[in-house]
Amino acid sequence: MKKILAILLVMMLALISVAAYAADETTENTSTDPADYVVQANTSISGGQTAATTITISKKINVVSYDNTGKTPAQEISFSVGEGTFSGATTPQSIPVVTIDTLTLTEGKTEGDINIHLPAYTNIGTYTYNVTETASATGMVAATNLKLKITVTRQGEVITVSGIAFYQGDTKTDEIENVYQAGSLKVGKTVTGNMGDINQSFEVTVTFTGDANTKSTISYTDPDGVKSDLSFTNGTATKVFSFKHGQTVQFDNIPVGVTYTIHEEDYSGDYSSDATKGYDKVSDVSNKAISDSTLSNETITNHREVTIDTGVELETLPYVMIMVLALAGAALLLAHRRKEQ
Repeated sequence: MKKILAILLVMMLALISVAAYAADETTENTSTDPADYVVQANTSISGGQTAATTITISKKINVVSYDNTGKTPAQEISFSVGEGTFSGATTPQSIPVVTIDTLTLTEGKTEGDINIHLPAYTNIGTYTYNVTETASATGMVAATNLKLKITVTRQGEVITVSGIAFYQGDTKTDEIENVYQAGSLKVGKTVTGNMGDINQSFEVTVTFTGDANTKSTISYTDPDGVKSDLSFTNGTATKVFSFKHGQTVQFDNIPVGVTYTIHEEDYSGDYSSDATKGYDKVSDVSNKAISDSTLSNETITNHREVTIDTGVELETLPYVMIMVLALAGAALLLAHRRKEQ
């Protein structure tokens, strides 16, 4: 009798195990391990679909500039999401639409949170969306090869978003990175020539040209070492200053892509009537581009050379002196002889 009861008990346990295994088999799951995803979300409701929800991902801007003088401009970074693709057992009639909010950053701010709005999903499987970023500010390098992957699974009667992953290139990330690049420009003054006045001031105009999206604030150091800011208006920023021999003016935080032009007032002309004139004419530096985060150097040289009127050619002066000395010697010799006679 005991043997019969033991056999019945073993059979019952076996039936329970089979039933449990069958129940597990009815739970469909096309997801990879959710732990494989950098960002996870468990948003679900009963009734055959997920709950629409909003998640966030971080934005970080790395500033690359000369001597760490760069500062990001106020800007808006927008995103567009492609139609998406689906991988799973039952393809939905249409791929649910994902939207991403525009991120607004104030000047100098390099971090922020991006809101990603997920729709309700009714089909289990993996949804993949290509994301395109548009960085409006000049000097900003937009993030590329962005991809959003959503994995939807079912546990019993509950549809669940069990995995959310964001890729930048082939790397899964919870932070989208951008680069802001800015360079610097140093303008120097040199005066040369036998009549070059190293104490004279020369007026120079520097013009920076970008486009409607150029909103960075350029910082500059004047010839006296005083620091100030220079702003763009309708894509242009202009600074007029005067400096002397040996002085410089430096401009920092110029977005890569901006061009500059340097113009000096005309100091050629008649030196005899205007002591500030008589220099060789200086050509403009026109539409040179800031192409990287290094320091560009420009030197404006003013040369003034005049012929000095001495009345005697300097090249014949030694011979004239020899003749004068010879005549003087001869005269002394004649005078000495007459005195002896």
